[in-house]
Amino acid sequence: DAQRPYIYLESSGVDKDKMARDMAEREGIREGLICVLAVIEPCVTAQVVSNKLTGHREVGYRLRKCRFFYFYLLDREFGLMHVRLQSWVPFDLQVYINGRSYLARQLEREGIPFVRRANALMRVGDYGRAQQLLDQLLRRNWPKTLNVLARRVNPILNRLGLVGDFGYYWMTQESEVATDIVFKDPEALHRIYPALIDHALRHFHSRDVLRFLTGRDAQRLPNQITTSYRKREEGVRIKHAVNENSLKMYDKEGCILRIETTINNPRRFQVLRRKGGALAWQHMSKGVRDLGRRVEISLAANARYLEALSVVHCAKALEWVLD
Repeated sequence: DAQRPYIYLESSGVDKDKMARDMAEREGIREGLICVLAVIEPCVTAQVVSNKLTGHREVGYRLRKCRFFYFYLLDREFGLMHVRLQSWVPFDLQVYINGRSYLARQLEREGIPFVRRANALMRVGDYGRAQQLLDQLLRRNWPKTLNVLARRVNPILNRLGLVGDFGYYWMTQESEVATDIVFKDPEALHRIYPALIDHALRHFHSRDVLRFLTGRDAQRLPNQITTSYRKREEGVRIKHAVNENSLKMYDKEGCILRIETTINNPRRFQVLRRKGGALAWQHMSKGVRDLGRRVEISLAANARYLEALSVVHCAKALEWVLD
């Protein structure tokens, strides 16, 4: 109906984001569906199996392979995004949204000038207003927004009336929250970044990393705490991981110092919630109701990391000191 291409991919290794972005630029698409990409990938799906204990056949879940549909959109609010739909029961749906694409759309609406390069906002005319626009995501009715997307890509929901109480239960599978420090020019960041990397590698030990991510010291360390260093084409990245969750630092596009917290397992953190009529600290869930708490924890982790880096001494040439 949208008169957009449906493309079957032979391999899941294709860079689908780039493919959709290039297509949108090439064809001048400003809003709406860009394309639908299909690919075979592993899935968890229902299968009738025999129960050896009871002798009956029953429905169980097995890891298999099936076709997935990737709906790439240039959304009015969120910019470039995609929705991934599993073609077999239980028709799992995953929505991928980029906060900076959302912010760029909002800045355009309000006429605030900005410079964007790849996944980074290099300059913004009004940083205060930009932060206010981004904070609106936390007050959003996410189940309502996501159910609208679900109805657009999964016709079975409309046919059976399964949106709402009997539709999808929306969870945050993975969240990335970054704090960007914007430098006036690349040279200013290049002068201090090697010292920051060196300090993080030499002085941030397991208990330090745990404190950054959790805000507290622990008598007993978790199963696995790692620090890794990687030099990529676009810059140098250092990553600290506590089991499934991590904290990264890297230089983005030459003049942005980015500190980023990724949460894959929220149950390692707590949220204040009512239980039996009284407020009590409980394990944080994956449900979207705890999205605000995720952001709060991630921003606090970023701040602790930056605070720890503030002690780094950077050697300067005499001419820089005099300048």
